[in-house]
Amino acid sequence: LSLHDALPISYGDLYYDVIDAVEIRITGCEKEVTAVEIPAKIAGKPVTSVGRSAFSGCNSLAAVTIPDSVTRIGLDAFYKCSSLTTITMPDGVTILGANAFSFCTSLTEVTMPNSLTSIGSNAFSGCSSLTEIEIPDSVTSIGESAFSDCKKLTSITIPDSVTSIEKSAFSGCNNLTIYGRSEEHTSELQS
Repeated sequence: LSLHDALPISYGDLYYDVIDAVEIRITGCEKEVTAVEIPAKIAGKPVTSVGRSAFSGCNSLAAVTIPDSVTRIGLDAFYKCSSLTTITMPDGVTILGANAFSFCTSLTEVTMPNSLTSIGSNAFSGCSSLTEIEIPDSVTSIGESAFSDCKKLTSITIPDSVTSIEKSAFSGCNNLTIYGRSEEHTSELQS
């Protein structure tokens, strides 16, 4: 086996691997789990990321606690976690990968940290229960179709720090009002 073929290590209901012998990446969980608390450290090493497809398809997962040590939420990390209702990303997360929370159809509340700089393509696509979102001042880019088909999304506030909004970022959000926020005031953007 090469380093890339190493079998995941288990920790309770979680699976992980070790990156460069100094940090931990969560790589999966038991599929029937309903709640997960990701520890800040495993075996004395910091947990720094939720890896690609780590919780993808965990349909029973309703609650997850992510520690402040996590800086990256990877591609498809929580894809189709249809029972997940709220997510609070910890301070320190800078990158939210593509499809990270796509099709989390029960997701109603998202709290993003002030450290987040990039929202990946399709990050919240198909989150049909999401009603409102506030983008932190630290975000500079919103990826393609990031919030597409969030049918119940009625309000989103975008700060002036955002310099790039990719195509179809809000397609299918038919009841959406987009607000722009500068340091001085908030105003409705005209389409």
